[in-house]
Amino acid sequence: MVMYLGLLVVVLVVIVMMRIARSASGSSGSNSTFKVNTVPTMLTDDVSSAADPATRLKQLQNMRNSGLITNDEYEAKRTQILDKL
Repeated sequence: MVMYLGLLVVVLVVIVMMRIARSASGSSGSNSTFKVNTVPTMLTDDVSSAADPATRLKQLQNMRNSGLITNDEYEAKRTQILDKL
């Protein structure tokens, strides 16, 4: 009985986490896909290795606009680029 209760708790936690993620992404329909915001390493390395800060900021903004990075990730990296000026 305790094992079933533990399994029920795990299932409920997963359901709650999926609903939170779905509501955070702004979708409320049942046909929506679950999107994980991960930043490909190659893209972040390209932004950090570019010599011109203006080019780096434009690349970073393009990645945010494309949905490759979150606003928080954008702001953190933007701050790093500007701090190096």
